[in-house]
Amino acid sequence: MTLDGTDWLVLLTLLLLILTFVGVYVTWRHYRLAQQTSEPEATFILPMPAQSGRNLDTTPDPRNYPPSEADSLGLRVPTEFAPPFLVTKDGRTVVPKASAEPEPAGPKIEPSTREADRQTSDSPKPKRRKPNPKAPPPPRAEWEDLMDETVTVPAGYGQHWATRLDLEEGDEIRGTLTEVDDDEFSYIVLDESNYAAFRGGDDYEVVDEAEETSSVRVDFSVDETNRYYIVLYAYGKRIDREVEVSLRTRSRNP
Repeated sequence: MTLDGTDWLVLLTLLLLILTFVGVYVTWRHYRLAQQTSEPEATFILPMPAQSGRNLDTTPDPRNYPPSEADSLGLRVPTEFAPPFLVTKDGRTVVPKASAEPEPAGPKIEPSTREADRQTSDSPKPKRRKPNPKAPPPPRAEWEDLMDETVTVPAGYGQHWATRLDLEEGDEIRGTLTEVDDDEFSYIVLDESNYAAFRGGDDYEVVDEAEETSSVRVDFSVDETNRYYIVLYAYGKRIDREVEVSLRTRSRNP
């Protein structure tokens, strides 16, 4: 009798099933033996309950029985229902100690002996310090009248009116410039070098300015000690301008 490929496949499948069953059975046996060997050797014994109408003196005390006789009386109990005593195989009665609850995990905090740590909640709390108030700004000088008059600004190109001011660093100038007939004029403030460039027809930089206005409010301060010029002009106009000049000055240092 010859076996073809299908027969061999069936035989191999059956052999694998048998080996699998044998492996599962061996594993289960090892598991049962491990459970039996891990059980405690001591036997917990329950005391016999007293029954009404019977003489308590005639009730056998299972604690005086050897373990084999206690087992024959059916007094072996599971560990979770164990009484507060047990009998070992050699006949000794042992009272198990109550297991203490495990301490919570974490670092153990010892009572502090420092004086600062023994302060109670009734101890006065430290007062919060208020921040020091800002120092008041240094006093400044009073305003002084610098100019209060009406000046004539000539009309036409190349014509202008100017006044010189000797100012120190931080000095302030405030005031108003008003044309009496509401005619327009222009106003600029220059330091000494830029005033020279203005007169020579070169490029210049101004400290303050206003163009084609009939009234302007003056308010500027200087960054360095120098000579400064207030210039008024009316380029392209045919009629001279009459401008009321009212200026005040105040120094940084009193």
